[in-house]
Parts: sequence; C-alpha cells; structure tokens
Amino acid sequence: MATYVFTDIHGHAKPLRRILERIAPQDEDQFICLGDMIDRGPDPLGVIETVKTLPHAVVLQGNHEQMLGRFLANEDDTEALITWIYNGGETTRDQLKSYSQQQRFDLLEWLQSLPLHYECIRGGRPYILVHAGIRAGISPVPPAWNLETLHSFVELQNTEDLLWIREDFWSRPTGLVDSGGNGPIVICGHTPTPYLASVGASNINRSAQNEEGLAQYIRAGATPATGNVHDKWGIDTGTVGGAGYGQVSVIRLDDEAEFTEPLQVGD
Repeated sequence: MATYVFTDIHGHAKPLRRILERIAPQDEDQFICLGDMIDRGPDPLGVIETVKTLPHAVVLQGNHEQMLGRFLANEDDTEALITWIYNGGETTRDQLKSYSQQQRFDLLEWLQSLPLHYECIRGGRPYILVHAGIRAGISPVPPAWNLETLHSFVELQNTEDLLWIREDFWSRPTGLVDSGGNGPIVICGHTPTPYLASVGASNINRSAQNEEGLAQYIRAGATPATGNVHDKWGIDTGTVGGAGYGQVSVIRLDDEAEFTEPLQVGD
C-alpha cells in the first residue's frame, strides 16, 4: 500500500485527473487530500467528484470547504456569501446552480462530515496532516508518539488555526521534532509555497519555484534543535495562480517521491 498526499487543487480538475492517470493508483493505495478542492478554478465540483473516486480517500476540510458549507447551511446569510465570493467562490456557486436541492443537501452533509486533521506513521516517521498548520504551545507534547497521542495532540488545536493559520505556524518551530530528529512532521497546504518565506518560513530545503518558474513543494524549519530535520512541509504548489505559475503536486509518503502536473491554459 502506498500513501499519497495532495492539497489545494482549487477547481483544476483536468490536471488532477492527468496526474492520477500517471500515478495509476492500485486498489490498496491511500490518498489524503488536505482540502481546498474548490473555488477559483473552472471545475470545482469536478474536483470533488474526482477526489471521491480515489481509493481509501481521506479528505480533510479546508477553509474554502468551510466557507461553502456555511453558505449551503444558510443561503440567506449575506455575510457568509460575501466572504465566500470574496475568497473566490463565484465559480463554485455558478456550478451549484445545476444541483438539485437534494444534491445540495447531500453535498452539505458530506462537507460537514470532513475531518480537520489526519495522523499516520509511514516508514517509522509520524505525520500530522492538516490544511493550514498548527499553533505551537497549545497542545502538550506527549512523551511518546503513536497514533493515539498524535490524534490527541491535534484535537486540542483551535479549528480556525487548522484551517486559516499562516505566520504563527511558519515563523516558529513546531516543537514536535527533537534534537535527534525524531517526532512528527506537519504537512499542510493553504499558503502557496512562493509566499512561505514572506510569512516566516526559514531554513527551506530548496527554492519555492522550479527552473520553469512553477511553484514546488518545500520543507522548512530544519535546525540543530530538530536534528536538522525539516519539521514542516508546505505542499500548496500554487494552482490558485493558474497556468504558468501553479501545478498539481502529489507526494508519496512511503519514499517521499514527488509527482507534478503543471496547469495548462484552459485547465
């Protein structure tokens, strides 16, 4: 079984389908989506439908799913609508016009069922997967890491932080990886990697843009205090910026292999 992680597709269903075709997942594989499937791109509901077909899919809620859910829960809530549209919800709203009331209700129920975080251990390394990040110092660090303590740690985090945090996550150590390099790595999206340095990310493993100028995933936070292990990975590779800037990235946790699919004009 292989475990694949991706995030922030933002309505670009075509490149997502292309990269999945190249990966050719097996029935026993697992996919973890860290949210923000929708908004901005041309086919947000197509992204949702594609993600639902993935084997053993774990789908987390992102801040854009939160905004859509608040709108669907009360479509007369003008404030919820304005906030969502301001953040790129217009394309999703237009697609929703083709949905029946039952389909809208089913979508709302599904969105409300999405977890905010997921924990796993792959290759002996524990991982915490969230949409935006965590806030250091909120949750006590356990004496040992296993699936139970990983879950308990993240459960104490604030919901809004898990969905929206930026500077307060990227600008400081998580405090989870010790000087021997042991402990959980936090993997998240939400902030396109070319912006991470501006919100405090440091000790980054490589440029946030490749030779073609496309956003690529980065690892940050390696210091002697973490055994020179990067304690956080940012994997939002800029689909929000469209063709010529963003690409869909999928990371296989088992061997840290990276798969990318650039956005094309019309995607």
